[in-house]
Amino acid sequence: GDSPYGDIGIDEDYHRLRWSAGVEWKKGRVALRSEYTRGWNGKTKSQAFYAEGWLRTLRNLDIVANYDFLDRNIGLSHDVRHTLPTPTKSHNYTIGLQYWIWRQCRVATQYVFGQSDSRPDTHQWVTQLQFAF
Repeated sequence: GDSPYGDIGIDEDYHRLRWSAGVEWKKGRVALRSEYTRGWNGKTKSQAFYAEGWLRTLRNLDIVANYDFLDRNIGLSHDVRHTLPTPTKSHNYTIGLQYWIWRQCRVATQYVFGQSDSRPDTHQWVTQLQFAF
């Protein structure tokens, strides 16, 4: 169907453009990473940002914190956002632990608090097991 975030109709061709800039810093037991992205889908402008950090507390255990933000159409007013069927702006705050079983395998457990422009706040507990080979 038509995009609820802007002026793009079903089966309509449109120009899509993205750019981003990021930074990463590591020193000893601390790591920080952040990135900002701006995009255009047709005439609709969007933006996103995240910042995250890790602190190695024990040999293989990290404390992890993250903030991310997404705005699917930065040109929408507050009143218009609340009339749309899906959220257009969201913020997520995450805190948790990750344990590295070996170099490419970890168990992570995190609490995520989410806010959006048109839905109630969310509270999630997420646990994952990750393997890479």
